Amino acid sequence: MAAPGRASLAGKLNAQAEDQVRRKKKRFKVTATGKVMAAHAGKRHGMIKRTKKQIRQLRGTRVLFKDRRRQHREILLAERLIATRDQGPT
Repeated sequence: MAAPGRASLAGKLNAQAEDQVRRKKKRFKVTATGKVMAAHAGKRHGMIKRTKKQIRQLRGTRVLFKDRRRQHREILLAERLIATRDQGPT
């Protein structure tokens, strides 16, 4: 049985929402415990002016704060609904 609220969310997805899901899917990952991981910002260019400590600390990924996590997780969970809808009934 689906969680409450997910069935209504599936009905609301349109082309614009699907595009938003695809954009977020490239940048964020939901862990098994529900946390949202994202890459650090500020490492695309201009590394010469950054301190060694700053470059070192920006490696890898980070866990988003709870208020931001909730926004991204809802959209990333919508991706699962799109996938199941596209597969059709089994």
